[in-house]
Amino acid sequence: MSSRMLSLYDYLGRPAGKALGWAVAKQARKVDARVEYRVVNNPVYSGQVNLYCEDLLKSFFGNSAFKAIIDADEKQYRERQIRKRLWGR
Repeated sequence: MSSRMLSLYDYLGRPAGKALGWAVAKQARKVDARVEYRVVNNPVYSGQVNLYCEDLLKSFFGNSAFKAIIDADEKQYRERQIRKRLWGR
C-alpha cells in the first residue's frame, strides 16, 4: 500500500474541476480515508488543497462508477485549454 499523499493536481498533472474535487472528497469521506491539506499560492490559484492517499486516488480513477464525472472533467479541461489558445483566456 502506498501512503504517499497527493493533490488531484499532483495525481492528474493538471487542475481538476470543482465537481471532480467534490466527488473525490465525498468518496474519501465515505471510505474514511485520511485527508491532509496543503496551502498553495501561485498565479492561478491561492488557497488550501486536499491531499489524498495515492491508493485512494488509484481506486477512484480506476472505478467505472466514476467514469462519467472523470470524463466530464477531462472534457471541461480540454475545452478550457482550447479557449486559452484561441482567445488567450
